[in-house]
Amino acid sequence: SLLSSYNTWTNGNVFSANINTNGYCMMQGGWNDLAFKMTEGIQNAGTGTNLSINFVDVCRGVIYYTPTANFTLTLTNYYSLDTWRSNTITLIYPAKFYANTLVLGTTTTTMRALGGVSNISIDTNSTHVLQTITIIHGASGTTPLVALTSVSSFF
Repeated sequence: SLLSSYNTWTNGNVFSANINTNGYCMMQGGWNDLAFKMTEGIQNAGTGTNLSINFVDVCRGVIYYTPTANFTLTLTNYYSLDTWRSNTITLIYPAKFYANTLVLGTTTTTMRALGGVSNISIDTNSTHVLQTITIIHGASGTTPLVALTSVSSFF
């Protein structure tokens, strides 16, 4: 897992995994014929109707949260000064709800979903919901080009 900074492992090439103090998750090194396994940590974010996560922690794995209704996801300390980058967040819920509002720092950002966020349907038989949110930055590093979300029911 990439839970600590500056891990290095070798097998003919040197690769560095880094979560720096600015919250970037990076892999650096030669990528020719690279095959590796990566395990992500799971962060238990508790229960509620509003979830606030430090953006630096998003790099540390999947977020496990028990919402009691559709909720607002706030990413504190969010920034992206780089252009043409994306950040993907994975959330798992043992409930029939999902994040329907995204706040980056203090700015509410419209999420786009297949059929629209307001039309997301969760199967009544589901035991868990998986949501991914990908925030894409274009030519402006400070304002997202788009935030895309996908919500799936599992039972």
